[in-house]
Amino acid sequence: AYAGCRSSAQRLAELGALHGQATALYYFGVAAMHLGRYEEARDACLRSVELVRRTSGDINEGWPMLFLARAYLRLGEVDLALRSVTPIRALPDWMVQQMLPVILGEARLREGKFEAAEEEVVPACSGVSPRLGRMAASVLARAQLAQGRVEDALASIQQALELPTSHGLESEIDLLTVRGEALYASGRHAAALSWMRHAARAAYPIP
Repeated sequence: AYAGCRSSAQRLAELGALHGQATALYYFGVAAMHLGRYEEARDACLRSVELVRRTSGDINEGWPMLFLARAYLRLGEVDLALRSVTPIRALPDWMVQQMLPVILGEARLREGKFEAAEEEVVPACSGVSPRLGRMAASVLARAQLAQGRVEDALASIQQALELPTSHGLESEIDLLTVRGEALYASGRHAAALSWMRHAARAAYPIP
C-alpha cells in the first residue's frame, strides 16, 4: 500500500489529476503511519490538504485533515493536531463526525487529561461505523486504564472486539495491545503475555 499509493500519487500528479492525487496522498499517509514513518505521513497529508483547498472539492475533504491530525499526534504535536481539525468540526459527513472524537480523545490522552479523553471519545464508540467504533474503544480503554479502572478498560475492549466488522489493522493491534496492558496491570501476567503475542502476530503475521 505504501509503495502503491506513492506511485499512484506521482502518476496522478503527472496527469494533472489534483483531486485524485490528493486522495492517493492521504492513503499514502495512512500506510506510512502503519509503518511508523510519521514525518512522511505528515508531509503527505499536508500536501493532500493543500490540493483539496486548490481544487475546492467537497468529496472526502475532511479526511486529509483527520489523517494529518493523527500524524501530528504520533509526532507529539498535540496543538497542531487540534488546529488541523478545527476547520472540519461542523463538516456534514457522518464518518468524519465519528472520527473527530477519536482524534480529540487521543489528544486529551496525550495531554494527560484522562477524564476529558474518555468524555470526548465515548460518542464514537457507538457510532454508525463499527470499525471507527473499534478505534474509539482503544482510546477509551487507554483513558480508563490510565485512571486505574482496569475492569472498565477490559469491558470496553471486549465490547469493541465483538462489533460486527472486519478487522482493521491498526485498531486490531491497539485493542489487543491495550488488553494485554490491562491484564498485566491486574496481575494476570500469563494472560497478558498471551494477548501481547496475539498483538505481535497481528502486527507481524508469520506465513
